[in-house]
Amino acid sequence: MQRKEYRDRLLHQVAQIVREKREEKGLSQTELAARSGLSQPMIGFIEQQQRNPTLDALLRVAEALNISVSEIVIEAEKRSRED
Repeated sequence: MQRKEYRDRLLHQVAQIVREKREEKGLSQTELAARSGLSQPMIGFIEQQQRNPTLDALLRVAEALNISVSEIVIEAEKRSRED
């Protein structure tokens, strides 16, 4: 698998995991934005893969969801390899 293809798959999985975790917690994008200090459009962009989240943004989202960045990344990497 080429680097770009792997990167795209990984970003896709990060987006899915963020959405899944947000929904599991019963949060709207607006509520997650408020908890993370990010804007609601940014949360939407991350979930729709329109933006590549910075490490800081991913850390803020993870903290707001009470999970670790590594949990997101490890799960995303695992799923990317399974696709």
